[in-house]
Amino acid sequence: MDSANYELDLPRENIHIRCFAHNIMNYRYHWHADDYELSILLYGVQSYCRGSENSLLHEDDVILTAPGNGHASMTQAAATCALVLHFSAAAFKPLVKKGVVYQFPSCRSTDADRSEPRYRVIRFYASQLFRILQQGGPYVQLAAKATLELLTIHLCTQFEPKNFNTLPEDLERRAIARRLLEYVEEHYASKLTLEDLADYAQYNRTYVSTLFKQIVGINFHEYLTRVRFQHALNDLAITNDNLTDIALRNGFADLKTFNARFRATLQRTPAEYRASLSPDRVVDGMTRRFLAPDDPILQKKLAEYTHNTFSNMTLLMFTLFVLAQIALAGKPTARKTAELLLQIPLSLVFTRVMGAVQRFVDLSGCTLPVRLLCLFLAILLTGVGAAMTLQARLIPNPGDGIVQALSIFLNKPIGQCKNVFDIINVIFAAVLSYGLLGRLVGVGIGSVLCMLGVGRVIALCNWYKRIGCPHFGIRC
Repeated sequence: MDSANYELDLPRENIHIRCFAHNIMNYRYHWHADDYELSILLYGVQSYCRGSENSLLHEDDVILTAPGNGHASMTQAAATCALVLHFSAAAFKPLVKKGVVYQFPSCRSTDADRSEPRYRVIRFYASQLFRILQQGGPYVQLAAKATLELLTIHLCTQFEPKNFNTLPEDLERRAIARRLLEYVEEHYASKLTLEDLADYAQYNRTYVSTLFKQIVGINFHEYLTRVRFQHALNDLAITNDNLTDIALRNGFADLKTFNARFRATLQRTPAEYRASLSPDRVVDGMTRRFLAPDDPILQKKLAEYTHNTFSNMTLLMFTLFVLAQIALAGKPTARKTAELLLQIPLSLVFTRVMGAVQRFVDLSGCTLPVRLLCLFLAILLTGVGAAMTLQARLIPNPGDGIVQALSIFLNKPIGQCKNVFDIINVIFAAVLSYGLLGRLVGVGIGSVLCMLGVGRVIALCNWYKRIGCPHFGIRC
């Protein structure tokens, strides 16, 4: 697939999932009858309208919009792009009463809280869903369903629904509202009034006005202005017409009114907006512009969002390693048990450093020779560090500690045990990725080289120590 746009149906659960990454272009106001929309801003600045709430989103911001809630977005900076997840309201079915649709008004990150764990977890699950749908495989439905369930549980536990709505009661009114919106879309360029809309719908003016406000979230005049603004933005992008013609053609009374609206919305003039447009990103405002699956920004953010939790998974794995060491020790003394348990806080420091390095060091754009050199240095430093840590007889890294425990239990050299342990881990990762995703993920040439190299470096260091070199480690 040449665009980052993936869909999946779970027919038994009556759930539809769609994940895509796109460039945010012009203004679009709409709602989804039965879908939640989770939007994560990958890059740039975005103006987002959710109901009557207007927000300015920045990089990594998260916002969730419930079914039936009108929303729109507009770029405020060049190359603004977002990762979007649509999923059916039925995904919450096991968690809510029948027919009830939850809204999560508090699920909207800001400068003050976008780094909080609850938003990091959302970004992680959304990224995982994107990759699951992208990779496909025989177990894609199972993996997607499980990930979506974890996401919905997280939303319900971390963002308590403050409001709820029952959609069936609103279906007739929503159908009327859709007719009204279609009429506005057809006649926005003319001198359209609320009275014209009421005559078309054959309802009184007050009812139409109230309905518009309740269903769409904004009054008729504001909505009409936004539709006109949307089409004017599109004309600015794809035509060379003068500003006055664009303003009049899209229903604005004059250029002065058009300029005032522009400044109020985008904090710039129409001329400044047109000058800021990148030619290769100008498309029809009603057409979504998807990113390529290998887009550098998309790939970087996906890696960042998953790595934020990768360090946490490593911490969990290290904790299991500590428990395994206790089991291998048989009946360890209280002092020995305390030393083993102290590996856990050490793991916390280790994994936080790992997360920081993964966040700020990016080698994906480097050439193959440079990456191979970095891999060689990493293997060398990892092996030397492990050997020195174990020889210091203090508190080792749990990954090294479990190898040391196996060495003592099996009465085999540490270097040999390290090789065997790493081989088992690589095989397990390969089987797990094939079983869940239908393809090899997380295992490559680097995994194989590390699997073979780190243990050999440890063995070399131990040999170096045994021959009596005073410059390595602690003399025995």
